[in-house]
Amino acid sequence: MKISFLAYAGVVGWGFNHIATYLNDANPWRTMAKRVWGPFAFIAIFAILNSGLANGNAGVNAGSRVMYAMGRIRVVPALLGQTSQHRTPGKAIILMMVLGSILTLWLGLVYGPTTAFALVGTILTIPLLVVYMAVCVSVPLFYLREHRDKFNIVRHIVVPAIAFVVLAVVVYLACKCDSDQKIVCTI
Repeated sequence: MKISFLAYAGVVGWGFNHIATYLNDANPWRTMAKRVWGPFAFIAIFAILNSGLANGNAGVNAGSRVMYAMGRIRVVPALLGQTSQHRTPGKAIILMMVLGSILTLWLGLVYGPTTAFALVGTILTIPLLVVYMAVCVSVPLFYLREHRDKFNIVRHIVVPAIAFVVLAVVVYLACKCDSDQKIVCTI
């Protein structure tokens, strides 16, 4: 929902009749902020920076919690399953921050920031879509096994089936084989 709103705001802010020029601007959000907010454009830039930092923080939190849970059951070294005196998985947090920093710097230096951002986005998007597809398959199975009394054909079969098909089309169209039969993803 948030991305849809931001996309809509971007189109309206840029101007629907001028949207073709959007891609030619090196920093369209800064341009829109200056046009709309004038001398207070720094507020919009600060909000975008704050959003990026919050997303980074959320990624570290999610990754460290997964590492912590895996450390507790000893899928990864048990050291990552320990908490600090403040009951936070400090070692897992440090590991995620170090790995994230190394990956970010390495990809940014090798491919440049724009290509690195697109590469990471592609690498993360395809598996997430596949996970969503797996959830679509699991919903009817879960309700048939665990909550048969609440099972609803439309809600638990039709809606997940529609979502599965839409996601499958997106994954199919995004990942095609090139002339050398290598999978090429374009998300």
